[in-house]
Amino acid sequence: MTKERRQQVMLAALVAILLVAGGRVISRTFDGSGGGGDTSAGQRESGAGTSVESVEDLRIADLELAPDTFELGRDPFRFAQTRRRPRPKPTPRPTRQPETTPVRTAPPVRAPAGPQPPALDVVYLGRFGTTSRPIAVFSDGREIFNVFKGGVVKGNFVVDKIGYESADLKFVGFPDTPSQRLAVGG
Repeated sequence: MTKERRQQVMLAALVAILLVAGGRVISRTFDGSGGGGDTSAGQRESGAGTSVESVEDLRIADLELAPDTFELGRDPFRFAQTRRRPRPKPTPRPTRQPETTPVRTAPPVRAPAGPQPPALDVVYLGRFGTTSRPIAVFSDGREIFNVFKGGVVKGNFVVDKIGYESADLKFVGFPDTPSQRLAVGG
């Protein structure tokens, strides 16, 4: 018996029980016996109350239903090990003979003679102020520096240009060195 069929049978039995119980309540209401429970033992002996004409035999075999067959499958609440397919072995690629080309080596890079500007050790955080006089905000991890255009940061860097997303810095003592751009957070 399928699950749906068993549910239909159980629903039909429930409706039948409700109809019988409802009929008894309605019949007692109209008989004037009040809606009480069973008749007492004294009423049975005296013959008062309702009498039972016949009692049906209970067939227990009809109550037992065949159990549904249940197949074990994947438990959605547990992690299952998946079967891994063996990877196919790669096919060897045909080898090519490399063409002989002369290798040119770049000339060695020479370090420029003389002093070098210091490395940038500040981070550009952003700007605030008016559009005519913006103030750039820098940090070296310990201190915060608020500087106008042309101001000096940490005695080493001159603020050349202040933008919304970046700032250009020149180096003190190195006027010919091009400015370096720092992006926000960099």
